[in-house]
Amino acid sequence: MAKQNRVRIGQIRSKSKDTELVGLRPVEIDADFSGDYLQLVRFINSLERDPLFFIIDSVELGGEQAGVVRLQLKLETYQKASG
Repeated sequence: MAKQNRVRIGQIRSKSKDTELVGLRPVEIDADFSGDYLQLVRFINSLERDPLFFIIDSVELGGEQAGVVRLQLKLETYQKASG
């Protein structure tokens, strides 16, 4: 999705959480993205509409320089639990 919206991906960190949900494991994702404002808006919109189901917990402005905006996003998604 980032590539389709011409958004550059910086650092990505993720961790699985234990849960009581049967068959699902929550995954928290912290990621840095950069691009122009319109590209980032379109990217966030595509995340919200994606069938993979992302929950956007927070968006923080990391700064802007020469028209390039940096954002830090905290996302949550779910994956099938093994076993």
